[in-house]
Amino acid sequence: FRETMDTTFGNVFLPNDVDYSAVDYAGVSCDVLNPVVYSSGSVLLYIHGGCFIGGSKQAYRPFVASLAHTIFCRAVVPDFKLAPTFQFPASLDDIQAVFRALYTEEVVACSLDNYNGSQKKDPEIVIMADGSGASLALALVLSLRGQYRNSVKKIILISPWLDISQNAYCFSKKKASDELITSECIKRAAELYTHKDNRENPLVSPLKVKKEQIENFPEVFIQMG
Repeated sequence: FRETMDTTFGNVFLPNDVDYSAVDYAGVSCDVLNPVVYSSGSVLLYIHGGCFIGGSKQAYRPFVASLAHTIFCRAVVPDFKLAPTFQFPASLDDIQAVFRALYTEEVVACSLDNYNGSQKKDPEIVIMADGSGASLALALVLSLRGQYRNSVKKIILISPWLDISQNAYCFSKKKASDELITSECIKRAAELYTHKDNRENPLVSPLKVKKEQIENFPEVFIQMG
């Protein structure tokens, strides 16, 4: 499955003259994608999908490169640990570590800009994810406090997985056909990701979140279809 994703979506040529480099953030290998023109005022953290068991920075490199070019924004794509070899919370731990390192880097950049007289604002991080990556993206933000959370300006989710609990709607009610994902596929991925008693955890199924946990939550944009 992983090899199929890499060979199907990966490409040695990146669109729009976007440059990329491999950067180690807190022990996690990441792609950093730099468009020819980009704003220094923000950075995009992209958390890839792949049913918790697949996907990689290689598979997502062309897509995120196009995205970075379109929105004039530097993008970071982490290669986090995957199930079933590494079950929850290994992938979330990696993403949290990357976020903290990226935040620290942005704080330093802001300080240097302020010293040079440009009066750059505090770090502005946009988080984007698709599929199972959306569960990880929201788990990340739910785990953040104080300035860490305040630095997240927007969350953008594409066809997000938000509930993989035992009684999730998609397992019992979803009947429409889908060319990519079936309810059985999501159920199997959930079994590989974590044990069933943990699937009510908001860090696994974000729709189980309590109201007090989403106070002062960043704006969320969801696109599906």
